Amino acid sequence: MSTDRNRETVGILLAGGRGERAKPITLKSPDHIRSKALIPFAGRRLVEWVVDACREQGIRRFYVVTHGLENRTQIKLLLGHGERYGVDITYSRSRFDRYNVGSAGATLHNLEQWDLQGRALVLPVDSLFDFDLGAMEAAHAGHGALVTVAAVRRTAEEIAGKYGAPRTAPPTPACRC
Repeated sequence: MSTDRNRETVGILLAGGRGERAKPITLKSPDHIRSKALIPFAGRRLVEWVVDACREQGIRRFYVVTHGLENRTQIKLLLGHGERYGVDITYSRSRFDRYNVGSAGATLHNLEQWDLQGRALVLPVDSLFDFDLGAMEAAHAGHGALVTVAAVRRTAEEIAGKYGAPRTAPPTPACRC
């Protein structure tokens, strides 16, 4: 693999959820659930906003973690292999679906499959963020970090029973969330 490819940041999009927590928005009919990535927002699907925001900051290669044929097909029909968006998109293999149920496990199993060696920005596709990738990369390199996590500050009441809570250092200007 070339050193230029190792220096680029790739996007890993977590799109494996079935949209259970987002019901009724994800329900198209009683027996059909739309992927959370495909929830419409301001005339486009959430995943399209994520891909465009990352592309504008220089990410040109994306790896999409999906779960199940229905989910994978829905997203692939929209994004294809990235031609419409000026990017390259690769999808997780169906044989890894049993691993694609949580953010960390899905990412780690697919990293091995895709043989990714350089930097990767891991993002959910059901949320929109305003972030500065250059500042995040600079902070990451400046601290000699192996992993950098950007998070949104929330109160205990907002996250209770829904999310984990990271221990944090004082915020940096890299993410304006």
